[in-house]
Amino acid sequence: MKFSMALLSYLALSFLLSGCQSTNEKVGADKLPLLPQNTWQQSIQVNQSIEIEYEGRNWNGIAVLELSPDKLTMVHLSPLGQRLFTLIYDNGKTLPEIDADSILVGQTIPAATIVSLLQIAIWPTDVLAPFYQGDWRLQTGEQSRMVFFRNKLVVSITLGDMLTNVYSEPWPASINIRKAEMDMNIKTLDYKLL
Repeated sequence: MKFSMALLSYLALSFLLSGCQSTNEKVGADKLPLLPQNTWQQSIQVNQSIEIEYEGRNWNGIAVLELSPDKLTMVHLSPLGQRLFTLIYDNGKTLPEIDADSILVGQTIPAATIVSLLQIAIWPTDVLAPFYQGDWRLQTGEQSRMVFFRNKLVVSITLGDMLTNVYSEPWPASINIRKAEMDMNIKTLDYKLL
């Protein structure tokens, strides 16, 4: 469950997506696998700070993620607390595109890609493995996850040391996500079971 607590990387994934669209087209991986939400087994909330560098542009912000077996809700905020967008995933529903112009100019983010990246970062590897077969390959280490499409690296995630909290399982103190021209760093501000 260490990695399931890697929820922290969910945020990194969401912003990482803004740069993923063009990279995925280059390698033919325009649709990462999307797992059913009920494959997540806990109810948790994580608050994180996010730094993104994409094609020479930088963005800082805050994200609040709530996960339960029924629903994933993610709210992205500006450094001053203004809500930029909210994403809700509750199984089987069509996810909208997210206009990320307030984050990275000229980018439209497929919400399904954001959810997929979050899942890669935080879902337990034994839950992810059945969804990453055929052209897809998931490679994991103690503090890393990499996704390959037809043997080309698509996503690389590095998890920092685990924080401990008497109310929940360990959670990563930091997450770094790399996808194409994007580098995202996420730091956990706090986390708790709901």
